[in-house]
Amino acid sequence: MAQWRPGTFAPFGLSDLLGGVVRANKRQITREVYERKVDRWIKFWPKLTIVNWHEANMR
Repeated sequence: MAQWRPGTFAPFGLSDLLGGVVRANKRQITREVYERKVDRWIKFWPKLTIVNWHEANMR
């Protein structure tokens, strides 16, 4: 039986995660979905740094 284990998902590194930087993962999400999520997240966490879709290059 598979067990769920808590973990950290930081595709762009811990510096973005700990620094409150939101950057689009263009391999997994569309621009429209990213913008909807960002609009929702910024209401809860107004100090997030949002990286524009066009500036969010894959590392």
